[in-house]
This record gives sequence, C-alpha cells and structure tokens, in this order.
Amino acid sequence: MNKKILILSCAAVLVVAGAFTFGNIQSQASATTEQEAQQVATDYLDALVAKDVEKVVKYVQDVRFKTDAEELAGYQDIVTNNPVYSYKILSVETKSPTQASVTIEYTSEHRGTDQTTFNVFKKGKEWQVTLENIELKKSIKNK
Repeated sequence: MNKKILILSCAAVLVVAGAFTFGNIQSQASATTEQEAQQVATDYLDALVAKDVEKVVKYVQDVRFKTDAEELAGYQDIVTNNPVYSYKILSVETKSPTQASVTIEYTSEHRGTDQTTFNVFKKGKEWQVTLENIELKKSIKNK
C-alpha cells in the first residue's frame, strides 16, 4: 500500500512539474516572439527615419510594389517626398510564434503625427514587416 502511495505521489509531482515547465516554455516563446517582432519593426523604422532605402527593403515585404526595382524606387520617393521624422512603438501583440502585429505612432512630413498597425512575420529564421491594407488612424492632429 505504501509503495502505491509513493508511486502515485511521485507521478503527481512529475505531472505538476511538467505543467509548470510547459507553461514557462510557452511564456518564454511568447516573450521571444514579441521581442523579435519589436526588433524587426525597430530596424525597419530606424532605416526609414535614416532614409536608408537599402535597409528599409531588407526588412519589409510590401505588396504595393510588384518588383524589387519598384520597391526601391517607391521607398526612395517616400524618404525624399514624405520622410518619416520619428516614431514610437505603442504595442506589440503576439498572434502566433511566427506572427505579431505592431502599432506605432509616427510623424511624417505630409501626414503629421498619425498611428498605424502593421504585421510582422517570421519566414524561416528571418523576421519581416509586411505591409498590406494598412489603415492610418489619423487620431492625432497635424502639427
């Protein structure tokens, strides 16, 4: 009888320990996804503010452009004619281990200060910003 209780107690301890470990692993995965998503968004936005078009296109998949040449020309036009001066990441929401959404506030020449949300995703080992159907919120008045 004592042997049975000892075995059941050990099994219960292992189940509880496994549950805590699994929960901790899941929590760490979410934190890592959020950190990686925020980092690629920061890299993309820093390059945009610095007007470094080569770096911008490295971090983005922008469906508005059909070819790499169009994308380079499009971003060159953006940094020349409607530059982004500053930004602040307001939130990062993890959707899955390979996808998150990032909400930012930014200031540009033509739009003033505005907010938008875009997705970031992990493709292989690399994270990228993906731009499609972006909704500009225009919740803040132009300066």
